Amino acid sequence: MIALDKQMEKPNIHVLIITYNSEAFIKACIDSLLGSNNTQIKISVIDNASTDSTVEFIEQNYPSVRLLKNTENIGYAGAVNKGFENVTGDFFIIANADVVFAPDTVRKLIAYLITCLLYTSPSPRDLSTSRM
Repeated sequence: MIALDKQMEKPNIHVLIITYNSEAFIKACIDSLLGSNNTQIKISVIDNASTDSTVEFIEQNYPSVRLLKNTENIGYAGAVNKGFENVTGDFFIIANADVVFAPDTVRKLIAYLITCLLYTSPSPRDLSTSRM
């Protein structure tokens, strides 16, 4: 459970970017996250055995980005699951490599999620077909 206290003023956010032959898109995606108004962002790229230069481009240009390289294409869901094995932080975001984040997008998204956590509570729902 997330402790909704002072730490949530600057929550740690982990973004998982799934790639496959994404060299044409990955720069804009990573740069948009690095230029975000939230400085507590960790970025992991899970590459699905790209045959272009995606992996080399990330290794050469983004040493702070964690790169998980699959030896075969395990599909989108498989890559997401591999990313979850390595995720840290208070919140996580899954993104495709062609997503470009506006500077305030991540902050607004997380603020909304925190508001939902503060002002809502789970409750059971009766899904039975018979009502007594």
